[in-house]
Amino acid sequence: SGGGGGPPGSRSPGGGASVESESPGRAAEPRNNAEYIRQGFHKACWRVVNALGMRTPAHSLAFPDTVLWYDPKVFPRVTGKIALTIDDAPCSRRGPEHSMLPQVLDLLKEFDAKATFFLCTDYVQGHEADLRRAILQGHEVANHCPQDRSYADDDEASFEAELLRAEEVCEQVRASALSQAPSAAAWHIDGVSHMKGSSTMSTSLACCSDSDGEASARRSTPGTTPSNTLQRTAEAAAAEVVAAAWAGDSAASRSEPSTPPGPKVRWFRAPHAKMSAAMRRVVDRHGFKHVLTDCYANDPWIADADFISRTMLDCALDGGVSVIHIPERGFREYNFQALRQFLQGLKQRNFSVVTLSALHAEAVGEQPRESWAPTPERACQPGVEYM
Repeated sequence: SGGGGGPPGSRSPGGGASVESESPGRAAEPRNNAEYIRQGFHKACWRVVNALGMRTPAHSLAFPDTVLWYDPKVFPRVTGKIALTIDDAPCSRRGPEHSMLPQVLDLLKEFDAKATFFLCTDYVQGHEADLRRAILQGHEVANHCPQDRSYADDDEASFEAELLRAEEVCEQVRASALSQAPSAAAWHIDGVSHMKGSSTMSTSLACCSDSDGEASARRSTPGTTPSNTLQRTAEAAAAEVVAAAWAGDSAASRSEPSTPPGPKVRWFRAPHAKMSAAMRRVVDRHGFKHVLTDCYANDPWIADADFISRTMLDCALDGGVSVIHIPERGFREYNFQALRQFLQGLKQRNFSVVTLSALHAEAVGEQPRESWAPTPERACQPGVEYM
């Protein structure tokens, strides 16, 4: 979500790309001297931001009441974990030939990473199947408004209508995935693993969603129970967990949780990171948490996968929230290689890459060490405007 009238390569949905494709890990060739100078300027600015750091007390005034990270000194359970968020999903053009979401999902699976996809919901039509697959693989979707534009000048009633219209689409996507959960043996809700094993099973099972959405169930010890019976048991248990969790039923975690499930969170990220007082009132009224980032490389303005991944890795800290924009064929395609290199770097540093909800669940899963017991969002210091 670029600001200031849109970064290089920005366009309205359905428009043509304005950034040329490039070799993996290399910058797109600037089309003219002005673009070369502009990209160089943004790189220089972002180097200064990195040098100053994005976790400073001064940033608390920039974005009040906004989650930017979870402080591991306050919430030790977030140590070794970082949330990955992907903006402007799924794809600004409806044809599947334009979307790289399937490739992104394969990449995330390769690195055992989970992500929160912030949806511009006017983009969803034509990409519903890929979004269902994302949820069944343990990712989550969140609200980024219907369109990739600033809503800061909208009046309160207009923004409220748009926010709720976008959330309705998000809920439809989630419900559609839920309807397929019994056949997919889904074990994750919003990226949070709610159950390690089921008391209804006579043997320990390892259940997961395969890339094609088919269920798989494996016995961890030898026995005589037929595999199809185990699979049906796994599917039934998984369906119960999925349905209960979305219904807000505490029974969803009555088996041993691998991470504290906590409350279901409604995440919102303001497009272009512009949040007006009217928007804040609406977001608070409907119980959303506004989230930005402490790990970002201004990728809409900088078409250089090496610079993006290196900058994000420099920013990656325990309990952080990283942001990158969804790549598309011929539009921000460099972000795919940047994401690969970012995930490779995180793996080398032994980070667990999780959804926002999973990171939040870790934070609220235990009382903070400080006696004044701050809420997770108050433990997060907002950072600089990044869009």
